[in-house]
Amino acid sequence: MDISTDQLFKEKGDGLTQEKYEKIIALQQKHDAEIQMLSDECQLELAFIKSIMKDNREPAPKKTRSISSWNTFQTEWFKKNKIKVTTPGAQKQCAEEYALLNKEQLNSFKNRAEELSENRFNKEPKLIESIRLRKAELNKQICEIRKLYRTLQITCDVEFLTLVIPLSKELNISYFGTPVGEEFYKSCLKLDEIHNSFYHFSCLKKSAKNEIIKQVTFQKDIEDITMIESADDQLSIIDKECPNSKNARDKVRKYLQEKFNLITKERIPYKNWYNQTKYTIIGWPEDVLFCNYSDLSTEDKKKILSNLNNIYFKINNLSE
Repeated sequence: MDISTDQLFKEKGDGLTQEKYEKIIALQQKHDAEIQMLSDECQLELAFIKSIMKDNREPAPKKTRSISSWNTFQTEWFKKNKIKVTTPGAQKQCAEEYALLNKEQLNSFKNRAEELSENRFNKEPKLIESIRLRKAELNKQICEIRKLYRTLQITCDVEFLTLVIPLSKELNISYFGTPVGEEFYKSCLKLDEIHNSFYHFSCLKKSAKNEIIKQVTFQKDIEDITMIESADDQLSIIDKECPNSKNARDKVRKYLQEKFNLITKERIPYKNWYNQTKYTIIGWPEDVLFCNYSDLSTEDKKKILSNLNNIYFKINNLSE
């Protein structure tokens, strides 16, 4: 074992042995060989392939170091003496005073360091159980990301649009980004249609990661979920000429519910529609009250049937 490898074992720790180290190196060599084969097959540069893999891989968990008694003493010393860390000779003076501490003082700083370390470890990311607190945290972080987006918009001349797809029914689908990105979302009908697919795909990927299932096939999911028949396919000429028929009523209800389910798993709240602020309906005739199809007059039903293809729902951006 050379000096550099020996130093590596000391730095990494966590039970790293020569045998384990050799297995890691062997896996790395196999990995490099497979990338080389892929490079030859696709006629792409190695660096290009590696850059894509780096951008898409899951970040490795970072090991948080414990706070030591020296760290605690050092922090308090600079704060107490009102000296900057960069002041010449300050670090040396601090170290000299630390060396003069007696056993009781050292134990005191050690106990405080252990308490600080424990509090820091308890702040490791984990699911927030309270829905109210989860919403508050989400909105808080979205505000911070918005600031970053605005900065990058100026410095890098880019636009952003982010979809927020919750995996639990307690939260609603939302979106945010730069003003241009949000304006594009509001005017682009296709984005409304991918929400449900994205939700199901995310659930499948999460299950695969947790080894509940072994493989995710996205194309089938897309075909099953997003390819909702157009209104013209669902409503025959007879339906349009007979707006009061049971067949027309059932097909309109089904079509509207399918469009609504692209943004949420809930039922359309017809009775409380004008008391809620979560959703907006686009394309519904302005002179027709939004309600259950069967409650409309014959003339209003005809207006709905002739305009059904242009009707869709959207999530209001509640994070603003």
